[in-house]
Amino acid sequence: MTSYKEVDDLFVSKHKSKINLLIVTATATEKETLHKYLKPIPGYSDILKIQVGKHTYFVGQFGAFYAVHVACNEMGSTGRSSSIVTTSDAINTWSPSVVLMVGIAFGKDETKQEIGDVLVSERIIPYEPKRLGKDETISRAKEGPASSLLFDRFKSVTGWDFKQEERAPEIIYGGILSGEKLVDDPAFKAELFKDHPEAIGGEMEGAGIYAACDQKVNDWILVKGICDWGENKDNPDKKKHQVLAIESAVDLCAFVFNSPFGFKDVSLVAQDEVLKTDFSEDRGAIPEWMFKKEKSLAKEIRNED
Repeated sequence: MTSYKEVDDLFVSKHKSKINLLIVTATATEKETLHKYLKPIPGYSDILKIQVGKHTYFVGQFGAFYAVHVACNEMGSTGRSSSIVTTSDAINTWSPSVVLMVGIAFGKDETKQEIGDVLVSERIIPYEPKRLGKDETISRAKEGPASSLLFDRFKSVTGWDFKQEERAPEIIYGGILSGEKLVDDPAFKAELFKDHPEAIGGEMEGAGIYAACDQKVNDWILVKGICDWGENKDNPDKKKHQVLAIESAVDLCAFVFNSPFGFKDVSLVAQDEVLKTDFSEDRGAIPEWMFKKEKSLAKEIRNED
């Protein structure tokens, strides 16, 4: 069971320069699964819990990097505790270099996809904006391209050997639909994919992530596991399928972000490399660029005076 330690919000101003990966989730199941993959940062035996304003943040090590996690208190993109507000506040508080949203989604075609397969966003396709004319309805959606660097790292995955019920999930890349509706109607779903045949699936928070990151964080991406098909959401296997989906998505993200060298261009520095550095007064092996910035935190997490 994951354990937590509350710390003062002064931790943010003192150490946020070292915590450049922001992870966002939208449901309790997503949060619970993600926290199983978080490790305490060196010097602590628990995941850190920090309350700032109306949000609660959790700090730990995810893959090779320090990360901060925030959970939306409601589904969708536009409510007062939805993805756009929650992510915007987190960006203003932590100034991350990378934003990752991980969670669950509905798939496009159950004859070609499986529960637990993982959708990786090349772009987000908001389907809500429309022009409602007398004779026709025209989509006014403005697509949001995800980070080309992050997309490349997920597209270039090799060696991921995660399995669900003896099956290795597929990774599916492309555009992901995003809107405020909890899609549970085959006719409405069919209309969505008729309007956007290139889409690979859909969900409710991606448009908010895209909007929150616009002009603030260039490197963001959405990674979500398929838990249903946009219909019959109250089936008896609902919870089981949600768990399968989020476990696949989180495990893939942890695998990708365990790369010690793949994210230097977006200011993510692998923590094992930092902690092995000699932080003595004569600088030892400290690179010049990190001498002033990293020395105090390194001493603190090593419990040095």
